[in-house]
Amino acid sequence: MTENFLTSEQVAKILQVHPFTVLKLIKSKRLQAIKIGRMYRIKEADLENFTESLSQKVEDTSAKRKPTGVAKTEGSALRIIKSGSGKDHFVIE
Repeated sequence: MTENFLTSEQVAKILQVHPFTVLKLIKSKRLQAIKIGRMYRIKEADLENFTESLSQKVEDTSAKRKPTGVAKTEGSALRIIKSGSGKDHFVIE
């Protein structure tokens, strides 16, 4: 069984980020990689695990959003929803 390995540049193209961002993810141990010489290689399976963990975090933070206030206007209500990142979102109902 052969495992496919990707360079940090290939991973950057897949994730649509700068290659330095991939290196930061590797050095912070958020993305698993092996170092061969001076270059990092990332297993495809490790990249899939990383992206799945990111999508799980997005689902978790969206589930944590709760209405924090209501401002009523004629026939509708404006709800302020705080997200996990500290940004407010406004929903008109």
